Amino acid sequence: MTIRSFGVLVLALTLPLPAASVRAQGIDSTYVGFTAVSLPADGVIRSGAGAARADEQAAGREIDRVTDSRVRLDARLNVQKADIDAIRSRADLAKKEKRDADRADLDFQRRRAEADRRTLEEIRSLFDDQIAEMSAKREWAKARGRTADAELALLRKRQERASRATADSTTLGRLDNDVRELESRVLDARKDEAAKQADWASRYRDTVSQEMSVWRAQQAARAVVRS
Repeated sequence: MTIRSFGVLVLALTLPLPAASVRAQGIDSTYVGFTAVSLPADGVIRSGAGAARADEQAAGREIDRVTDSRVRLDARLNVQKADIDAIRSRADLAKKEKRDADRADLDFQRRRAEADRRTLEEIRSLFDDQIAEMSAKREWAKARGRTADAELALLRKRQERASRATADSTTLGRLDNDVRELESRVLDARKDEAAKQADWASRYRDTVSQEMSVWRAQQAARAVVRS
């Protein structure tokens, strides 16, 4: 009995593992060394960094341009509001003096001026959205630049690690730690870049929506006719 039981035990230990277990072990061992932080080629990273700097500068110039346009539009709106007040006063006087033709013409001028004012106000809102959008785009460009810097640092460190593959264990351990630290930095930079891109996309959607509002206001202004 003892010998038979021992023989069964030995047989159980020497039987091959089920195919599923073998496959699972193979998968685990295969992906232990999987590189989670892949990098573009050196030239691609540098090109992206240059594009990010150019986009950052372009966004800054656009912010300055739209801000200046908004200041000038505010001045135009103040004049428009004063004109509307003057037309109302003249229309009231024409009504009081029973000058019906003049009053009708002034009423048309007032309705057209008010439609123009509403268009200007929509354009002012558009300028606000454009400034917010370009500010978000500039922040996204900065984040892209930080990602490129982190990627270049990791690429150099990986190259150094590969070139010193025969170094002592202490040196290799230090290099491996440096690589892991830089990989973490790259991932953090990419996450921040993605957040900045999402913010820009949301701002861009607001800009497009406001462009539609400006267009509708323009159509309404063109539709003002003499009654």
